[in-house]
Amino acid sequence: MEDDEYTITEIKTADGYTLLKNAITVVITRNEGSASATVDGNQVNMLTDSGSANALAPLSVVNTSGFDLPATGDRGVWMYGLAGILLMAASAACIIITTRKKSK
Repeated sequence: MEDDEYTITEIKTADGYTLLKNAITVVITRNEGSASATVDGNQVNMLTDSGSANALAPLSVVNTSGFDLPATGDRGVWMYGLAGILLMAASAACIIITTRKKSK
């Protein structure tokens, strides 16, 4: 690869594993006869490739098995609480109105 900025995006994974949430950014910079690389902003040591003019930029990707649970209930919880409080207030108002009518 030439010196440039590259983005690695995982589009498919083995069954039972989750896709990476964020892309991996690799920046290769060539300096007078040598090269350096960063992977997601972290400097990595370039490795020689069996004496050729090429070099390897090592990176590790950790995939986790399982699945991502959807983020549900986050916004709906407060609505159920508010609905319950309003329902209890309406019930209390009905009871008070009914008892006042019976006492007259």
